[in-house]
Amino acid sequence: MYIHIGDKIVISSENLVGIFNKKSLEKSEINEKYTSTLKHSTRSLIVQIDNQIVESRISPYTLIKRNEIKDGILWSNKKWQKNIAQKKFRYLKGLMR
Repeated sequence: MYIHIGDKIVISSENLVGIFNKKSLEKSEINEKYTSTLKHSTRSLIVQIDNQIVESRISPYTLIKRNEIKDGILWSNKKWQKNIAQKKFRYLKGLMR
């Protein structure tokens, strides 16, 4: 599967290592070598298998939602978690009927 990450750039999800939030990475001095050269408009860093780092102006949460494969995702925003919990509840409620 392929993910459109903005600015007419499409990457393969098979080559994807991770999608990271720029603001989260900036909180650690260890990541300074990666974050110091980023554009101001960058919101996400996408790391690929070949260690290539691609910048995106699109929120990491939006990029994850674009990827249909959500198993193995280590984080998500609270609104997304609430949506998933509501869907699971409705599903379980339907089974009990």
